[in-house]
Amino acid sequence: MFFIFIIFSLVSNPIDEITSILKDIKPYYSNLTLPKSIETDFKENQNQFFTITSQFLDKYPLNPTNYRIIFLRGYLYHQKKDFQNSIIEFKKILGVYTELQDYILFYLGEGYESTGEILKAYQAYALITESSNFFGRAIKRKIDILFSLKRFEEIRIFFNRESQLLEDLSFSMIYAKTLIELKQEDEAILQLKKIWFQSQNEVKLEVEGILKKFEQNGKQIAKISALESYNRCEYLLQKGDYFTIKNSFKVSQIVSNITSARTDICILKAFLYTGDLSKSYQIDKLKKIKEKKNKVISYYILYLDSLKYFYEKKYDEAEKKFLQLIEEYKLYPDNERIYEYLIDLYDKKGEFEKKYTILDQYLKESYFSKRGYYLNNAYWYHYKNKKYKKAISFIDEYLKLSDESDDLRDGMRARYYRIKSNFFLKNYQLVVEETIELISEDPLNYYSYLSYLILKDNPKEFSKELLLKSIKAVNKTRKSADLTLFYGNSKILKIYELIKLQLFDLGKAETFNFLKVAKTDIEYLSSALFFEELNLYRSSRNVYFRELRKLSFFKSYKDFITFWQSFYPKKYNNDVTNASKKYNVPTSFIWGIMREESAYNPFAKSVSDAYGLMQLLYSTAQETADRINMRLGSYNDLYKPEINIPLGTKYLSVLLNMFSNNFYYTAASYNGGATNVKRWISSAPENQDIYDFSEDIPFEETNRYIYKVIGSYHTYQLLYENSFKLYGVDIIKEFFE
Repeated sequence: MFFIFIIFSLVSNPIDEITSILKDIKPYYSNLTLPKSIETDFKENQNQFFTITSQFLDKYPLNPTNYRIIFLRGYLYHQKKDFQNSIIEFKKILGVYTELQDYILFYLGEGYESTGEILKAYQAYALITESSNFFGRAIKRKIDILFSLKRFEEIRIFFNRESQLLEDLSFSMIYAKTLIELKQEDEAILQLKKIWFQSQNEVKLEVEGILKKFEQNGKQIAKISALESYNRCEYLLQKGDYFTIKNSFKVSQIVSNITSARTDICILKAFLYTGDLSKSYQIDKLKKIKEKKNKVISYYILYLDSLKYFYEKKYDEAEKKFLQLIEEYKLYPDNERIYEYLIDLYDKKGEFEKKYTILDQYLKESYFSKRGYYLNNAYWYHYKNKKYKKAISFIDEYLKLSDESDDLRDGMRARYYRIKSNFFLKNYQLVVEETIELISEDPLNYYSYLSYLILKDNPKEFSKELLLKSIKAVNKTRKSADLTLFYGNSKILKIYELIKLQLFDLGKAETFNFLKVAKTDIEYLSSALFFEELNLYRSSRNVYFRELRKLSFFKSYKDFITFWQSFYPKKYNNDVTNASKKYNVPTSFIWGIMREESAYNPFAKSVSDAYGLMQLLYSTAQETADRINMRLGSYNDLYKPEINIPLGTKYLSVLLNMFSNNFYYTAASYNGGATNVKRWISSAPENQDIYDFSEDIPFEETNRYIYKVIGSYHTYQLLYENSFKLYGVDIIKEFFE
């Protein structure tokens, strides 16, 4: 079926080419006589669907459209649990409808199982390849079939060959039961203990029951040893599963040995980490172990004592003991937590100099896991205290780790504050160079925009020559996607088929799974475009934004502008323009709010009952409607763009007037409420600029909302008003010269 991907005339941009392919390819039956109602009938009138498609198949027996029609018929029978007919349909296209081969095999397997043809079901599952999303389920079905047929030796051989599958507890349990059936009891016990170590609740109880029977039959190896119990507690502790520890373990009545003492310590940690002091009296019992002069036990007793004081809010006593621990016990396993408790303690006491002294010590320990978080914390503290060189040193260290962050915002924000710190240190050349690098890598980013504003707002400190020199220094190598990867990618073809069949839930699942393994630009592009076809605009946008924002991806300035305008469209242009003029709110700001609030969906509704394009609460909308003498009926009126946009824009104008035309305060108020914003303003440091104020907002949602809305506002300006201009130089255009 690869013949559908014929060679199209090349366009200037691979994105345009893929889009044109998806738009130009028609279903196979588009020029034949299949009634257009077939898509509706498939969903709403199934009897009519079967009648029409039967007639079509009889009339055009050799037409390749039949593959799709037969698949839909088989799928519909399968959903109706009419497995006899589903098998008949799927067998017709087995081996020829290659794009959906794994779907056909899996549904055939399920059909054969349901009709009692177990061996045929096994054969169908066995043909599903490892690259399929059905592979894991197919293996489970195969193993279940073998177990039901008592083919235990075959199961053992299979798991010996595919031992990595035993990481899955359900497979591991089947394997253990198989070993029991094969009388390989010692190996089965070891397997059961591995399951017991990781499992919870019913599975754990089942395993304990089986092990108990072995123990009663004289298998001492089946007994859970004190060391194994301790290891399980530590495993759960490392996972942060304190609840299971508290409910599955009991503190010893008598501490008889070091192992039981360490298990008790593990249990007490679980209680204390949740702030539960009900078992803290047990710490005194453990202190008797100190007579044996075991240094590890002494360390943990002191640690537990420190935690007890911390949770009792006896911070002075806790501080002394925490400091003693990190001084006397170097490189002990809980030292990272101790540093974190100390940092938290100094926060609670308001002793910030001590906090950052300890933080400096923490950051010198290269093996600590939260260095990124605390480096971020440290550079922000030093920046706000105008210790710019120190801030830059922490940012430099942080950026070495920032690739580990899942949030693209983190690294861009750190680079912006390095630019800003260098500006205050008058390192103007570094400011220009890094700003241009930032714009070239991610021109739509909020922090690229803020960095540009540093140049724009301080023209005396920079020159046109330095600007042009920095632009020239940036690597302007263009990337172009290899379209042969699109034509021949079986996963892309599969998703395409599912979308054309209008099996959108299946297409969605395949696209998300495909994105997990995507590596090339073409795969990311395809994923994003398929998300668009599935009306998953946020997912589509996120793919583009995360992977393909570099200017170097585009061949020309026109390509760049045209491509991104499709993601920042002038939706409801007349309504927005009229409201903008009437209430004196820039169109770019209205679209920025609309984009982040509803993704241009007029029927959007939030969990807090905000409605429509600009996500208005009915009470707010009613109050605003009264101001402008607009008649507002029920909340359903808010789904109408001609009502929602004027009301949302008027409300924005009220907030803008309230905050002296400040877009940052207005955006924060739109999300977090004007009362909160006024409180944050009153408590902000004197002379703090609006950008730093936005970062200091304590509501994470509002903080991030400003980042998104102002970023979108800037992007609309960039794409429609050419906002990146300095000294008569259009920075974006200059990259493409």
